[in-house]
Amino acid sequence: MKCATWLNPPSRVGRRKRATSSDLAEIESALNDMIANNQNRDAFNEADIRYHEAVLQSVHNPVLQQLSVAISSLQRAVFERTWMGDEGNMPKTLQEHKALFDAIRHQDSNAAEQAALTMIASSTRRLKEIT
Repeated sequence: MKCATWLNPPSRVGRRKRATSSDLAEIESALNDMIANNQNRDAFNEADIRYHEAVLQSVHNPVLQQLSVAISSLQRAVFERTWMGDEGNMPKTLQEHKALFDAIRHQDSNAAEQAALTMIASSTRRLKEIT
């Protein structure tokens, strides 16, 4: 998970081309699908992958975009193991994703970086709990 901190793009949004309205629509659509499918593991995970792919694309960094297939594969493996639809975890997961979307939408690179780091910490915690 250490490389995820380096690879996670939201903190770089402020230093690169800003997310376009199309980028924001893709992120928001995936987030809405996550919310709608929060008790359906497969549909939720697919929406979660789309969310992170859309965030990655919004950075407009060619190197990260070339790595997106590998990053998505890693995320699939992690998300499959860390999905927790219970009332103690799902609201927090959705709030973390919304916080990142809001930070990107408001072009707040510091808040985006903090939101990304919070998401990584939560995933790391869940992985440790199940291993």
